[in-house]
Amino acid sequence: MLSGVSVVSFTHFLQGPSATQILADLGADVVKVEPTGGAFGQHTRDILAGLDLTPEQIDTLVERGVVRG
Repeated sequence: MLSGVSVVSFTHFLQGPSATQILADLGADVVKVEPTGGAFGQHTRDILAGLDLTPEQIDTLVERGVVRG
């Protein structure tokens, strides 16, 4: 549907990356631009540790691709 459309994503947090994922799923060519230290979501394991999840629950989320470790 969006074949031939190019998107440059400077987004962070949930809504922006979710929107660009939908655009990619619809066929757009998406390039994600991140700071040199990596995107905020790449440090999700540390954030999840503060949500009262067990290490096993965090590992399951990472294994399923829900979050990056």
